[in-house]
Amino acid sequence: MEKLFNCLTWNIENFGSDSRDENGHLKPYFKAKVLKVVNEIKSNDPDIFAIFEVRSTDVFEEFMEHFRGYSFYITEGPQSQEILLAVRGTFTSFITQRIEFKSGNQMLRPGMLLTVVIDDVKYSLLFVHLKSLKDPVGWGLRDDMFNKIRSLKKAINEKAGGVNKANFIVAGDFNSMGMNYTYGDHDVTSEEEIERMKKMAASGNYKMKLLSKSHDYSYYNGRNSGLLGNLDHVFASDHLAFKKFNDKNVKVCGLTKNALGSDETEQWIKDFSDHAYLYFELQKSE
Repeated sequence: MEKLFNCLTWNIENFGSDSRDENGHLKPYFKAKVLKVVNEIKSNDPDIFAIFEVRSTDVFEEFMEHFRGYSFYITEGPQSQEILLAVRGTFTSFITQRIEFKSGNQMLRPGMLLTVVIDDVKYSLLFVHLKSLKDPVGWGLRDDMFNKIRSLKKAINEKAGGVNKANFIVAGDFNSMGMNYTYGDHDVTSEEEIERMKKMAASGNYKMKLLSKSHDYSYYNGRNSGLLGNLDHVFASDHLAFKKFNDKNVKVCGLTKNALGSDETEQWIKDFSDHAYLYFELQKSE
């Protein structure tokens, strides 16, 4: 099938938090990391990509130098972590910042809504970085944010003329880590949280599916602690078609190249992030 566009999303932990020295000059380490990240992204040649946990305008400026021909957008506000979004200049696109995903907390991240127009057909992509933490507060904020996703899908349904005509994709770091209920027996596992999101997205008012991934984890913070998580996801309208990677819709890249705990994986975490990046390709339906 014909490719409509391909997309990459990546949480690069605290990207740019220590970019300059005491004299205000860009650190060689930061420049080297930017170049590594740039080359990794370019190896996939994405039409659209979103980077999470950007902590410095230096990242924004460096990326504009390395990715000529793309338009860049970054979230704004008092939050310390931003979303950086890039769209290839050959696409007609429109971007809005969705502050409802801050859920009443000024320090949380807004969402970024991208609308791409291809052959007079609109495709809406929402990029999100939901609240982390396994305590009840973190769980509650994620739950509220996911409900905001469903509300936005419903609004897009109405504009598109029906749930089966709304071309909607949500991608990013959902932080689906479950919940620990202190001194109680109502804990929620990560798997249970993901299943709950799947059910909430699949109902008739939304008709969205969780895209299958090539690996069942997207987060690993190294052999010293060994924490492993399935945190990064892509949801999409049921009727949309995606390229298959060994029978999966989304390719999980980078972090998953080598065995957990291997020297190569430890070096990858050091060079890049404790998150893998996700890559997917939307295709024209037959």
